[in-house]
Amino acid sequence: MPLEIADKDLGGARVRLTFQTIQKNGSTRRFKPNEQLSAEDVLAWPMANRRALVSAGYIEIYPRQFVGRQAIQKGDRFVVQVRKDQYNVIEGRRINDQPLSREDAEELAKK
Repeated sequence: MPLEIADKDLGGARVRLTFQTIQKNGSTRRFKPNEQLSAEDVLAWPMANRRALVSAGYIEIYPRQFVGRQAIQKGDRFVVQVRKDQYNVIEGRRINDQPLSREDAEELAKK
């Protein structure tokens, strides 16, 4: 049974299976396994779509307090690997716009 988390407690999600979405402007976005999604990314989807993705095993959601195998704690911020040699900094939500190098992500996490 998928984990149920209140919207206010949602920390983000990990993509488990490849899927794609169609944006409002008509473009498509492809999500690949192990990609990390911020809480804002997940909450932007309608509730029914979110639940369907979780139920079908396409995404795995986690609470704000989550510290995964690939996360390195820096105070209240976490450096999370999203792709090979690309990292995001998470503080309840992703705080960088684009994936960063490990060094840049660790520097941002220290601020």
